[in-house]
Formats: sequence, structure tokens, C-alpha cells
Amino acid sequence: MSVIEHFRNFLKGNFSILITGQRKSGKSALMYRLGEIAHELRKDRNVYVVNLPDTPKARALLPDWIKPLDKKDLDKVENAILLFEESSLIALSRNWFTRFNKLLSQLNAIAYHKRQSHIYVIQNMRLLDPNIISLIDVVMVKQYSYVQYKLEREMLRDIVSTSVMMLRRIPLSERKKFAVVVGFYDYPPFLFKYDLPSFWKEDLAYLWESFQFADLEDITHKTDLETAVDLIKAGKVKTWKDLKQYFPEKSENSLKVLLSRARKKIKEDSLIP
Repeated sequence: MSVIEHFRNFLKGNFSILITGQRKSGKSALMYRLGEIAHELRKDRNVYVVNLPDTPKARALLPDWIKPLDKKDLDKVENAILLFEESSLIALSRNWFTRFNKLLSQLNAIAYHKRQSHIYVIQNMRLLDPNIISLIDVVMVKQYSYVQYKLEREMLRDIVSTSVMMLRRIPLSERKKFAVVVGFYDYPPFLFKYDLPSFWKEDLAYLWESFQFADLEDITHKTDLETAVDLIKAGKVKTWKDLKQYFPEKSENSLKVLLSRARKKIKEDSLIP
């Protein structure tokens, strides 16, 4: 069995893949193509795009077997392939401390048990929560710019530099059709050539064109401290036990610390003229 055949068989199971590369290098097309291959191999799995923009255009561009999924419902689906396009809008590295990023990291840890497969797309791995990266099975690298490479996480530069050298063997006019697969079992990095998805339209590369800064409130998540402060101000929390229903994963000691910090924050804010 060739490495490519082995890789296709790998897509029959549960997996976690990270696609990275510069703008307009073909990342979105690769994500949808992998989703299509995996769906063809096992029709029993549902395929979702996480946080798909709620516009008629976005829905019309995708086939019926790809459905939108709100980020709040990630833990409610099983036996599914989840496509995280523009992952920085969902699990930005600078939001590593937020409640949602923590929950997403925990979901990744048990994704195999829920029979979930995840495909993340990011322009630079520095932008993605490192806890997500730590649970990735395979990295697929597209074309990288020199600036992107120099600004990449130091521990990941070897992956990028090896991939870029391999991609340079491909004529520039053909390079969009390839990605370098890194970390696939004991295989050394190898080139993966792929066709465009059968439903591909160039407009699929611009699904987030309607995104505005005003949408950030819906996409980002408050920190635990901010949430606790709001709950106290709303009169919903008076003791650490009241916090338990909002933070069920936290220990008694953690809840007591959070309550103390929230009260201190409220007091400090009240002193600001």
C-alpha cells in the first residue's frame, strides 16, 4: 500500500488535521476536498462548517451534505467531521485563557470518543491556540511566505521549512494543487496532490466577506473572571456554590478563588472615577 493510499484510509477513521499556509495558497479548497473525500469514504458521517456565516450566499455555495454548526453546539454532535475555516475567529491563541478555548481543548482531547474528526485552517500556526495544536494528528502545509516563516512559532519552523523546500520542487503554476503532509505515523513528510472539491466555486474562498468587527462579540468569549463579575452584578451569584452551575468543571477551591477575584475586580472598578 502506498503512502497516499494509507493516508486515504486514515481519513476513514477519526482524525485531527491542521492546514496552514499563506493567503490564497489553496487552504480552503484543501479543507473542503478532505471533507469530501472523508464523506465519500464513509457516508454515515455528517459534515459541518463551524460558525458558517449566516447568509443566503454562504448556504447556497455549499452542498446539502455540509451543514452549518454553531460553536456552542460542538459537543452535541457525534460521528461527524467538523471543518474549522478561519480558525483564528474561533480559537485565537491570544484567547487561550477564555472559557471557550479551554472547553474546545477538552473536546479535542475526547474527540476520538465522540467519533469527531476536526480539520483546522489557519494562515499562521502562531494564531491558533497552542493547546489545539498539541492535539493535532497531522499538519498539512501549503505555500508559506518568507515573512510568515520568520514569524512562525520557533518550535514549528522545522515543519514549515521542510515543507517549503519540498513545495519548491513543484512549478509555481502547479503548486496550489499540492500540500506537504507532516506527522503521518512513521512516514517522512510527503507531497499530497489533490483535485478541487466537486462543488468548488471561487466564492467559497470569500465566505467571511460579510464579517464585521461588530460580530466579534458573538465570536469571542468572555474570560471566566469577566463572566463571574457579570453574574455577581446581575445578582445571580452570591457564594462559590452559586458559581458551580456556570463552571461545572471547576473544583471547589478554584471557584472560591474565582469568586474572590471577581469581588476584588468589582471593588477596584468602583474606585475608578
